[in-house]
Amino acid sequence: MGKIVVTLLLSLSAALATSPQARIAGGSAAVINSYPFAVALLRSQDYVSFAQVCAGSIITTRSVLTAASCFL
Repeated sequence: MGKIVVTLLLSLSAALATSPQARIAGGSAAVINSYPFAVALLRSQDYVSFAQVCAGSIITTRSVLTAASCFL
């Protein structure tokens, strides 16, 4: 009985979940030189189109700090 209730609640929450917004609420476009310490990690399958998968911060000339989940 308990497993059925948990399964039902998980299914219901997944069905009622809203899709994520495409933009940050109240955000604005940044000038490219505004954040010189920020980096974008891009992934490509064909070296023609790229998709941003993560972001990070430049720590030194050879180091970038990012979340571990970027590489899982």
